[in-house]
Amino acid sequence: MASFWQRLGLWERALHQPLGETTFVVVDTELTGLDVRSAPIIALSAVRMRGSQILLGESFYSLVNPERALARDNVLVHRLRGDDLAGQPLIADALTQFAAFVGDDVIVGHFIGIDLGFIQRDAPRYLGRRLSNHWLDTYQAHRWQFLQEQQFLGGYGLQGEDGTESNLFELAKRYRLPVRHAHHALYDALLAAQLWQRLARTLPDFGVKRLGDAIRVAGG
Repeated sequence: MASFWQRLGLWERALHQPLGETTFVVVDTELTGLDVRSAPIIALSAVRMRGSQILLGESFYSLVNPERALARDNVLVHRLRGDDLAGQPLIADALTQFAAFVGDDVIVGHFIGIDLGFIQRDAPRYLGRRLSNHWLDTYQAHRWQFLQEQQFLGGYGLQGEDGTESNLFELAKRYRLPVRHAHHALYDALLAAQLWQRLARTLPDFGVKRLGDAIRVAGG
């Protein structure tokens, strides 16, 4: 018989999964700008994890033909030229393949709200639906954990901010992760996966042991 909470629709079994038993997909995109009204996605990538284990054989990467010319500033950031994208899949095909790879797994990313904003913009048109996956943000998780450490130490030596840049590459250095390349979607997804790997191993020390706990402090 369904419990009282299940009958109210307030019970979701996945939220009670231990982090170590949860399957994540760490996502990164390349964009031509941050204007969600007009900037196209030009690369989609994802790396699967089970708990804190990165499954290197389970990854997705696709360039996307934006069907428009790229501005010089775009090329300087991601080093993708129009010729690199001309023969690549259109967003309809790339996003369909991406969504099939992601499935129902929990989406993770660094400032993932930016990536999801563009993905969810295009999803209704090309998938016929928005993605309904739970998501976690590595920066939010790091920031929450830092504040817990600060509270535990009574604030001594830690005055409000941790002095770390919020971008993925500077934060990765804080966690002593090697940073070799930047602004390649698959590499960035792998770097974010390594960052989440570190966090997934330490968050349980602060009481974040289940998926629902992680969503409460760093996701949705």
